[in-house]
Amino acid sequence: MLATLQGANIGEIGAIVIRYYGGTKLGVGGLVRAYTSGMKQGLTQLVTQLKQIRYPAKLDCDYAQLRDIEYLLQKFDAVIEDKQFAENISITFSLAKAAQIEFNLELATMTHGLVQAEFDIA
Repeated sequence: MLATLQGANIGEIGAIVIRYYGGTKLGVGGLVRAYTSGMKQGLTQLVTQLKQIRYPAKLDCDYAQLRDIEYLLQKFDAVIEDKQFAENISITFSLAKAAQIEFNLELATMTHGLVQAEFDIA
């Protein structure tokens, strides 16, 4: 079962088997075939989702820039955690590490270099 799970390249997954004895002895080979077959059938029905490790970040912008910056955050699949509205807007969000450089490049292009995101390096 473990080999089947590892071969599926899914990631964080586990499996539990409950076997009810029906009077037929399968033997070691029969058990391996039965468990492997059950795992393969279950894996075909499995719904997967990509999990990304996100790192916290922060940026400050003007009210006029908010709509464009929210669009950019959505484009990069960032998770907005907080917005503070004062003289300027302070946005706290998290973003995948692989997207950080490209995000800052597009942000600088969009805002003519006025806004830059600060990423926590942890």
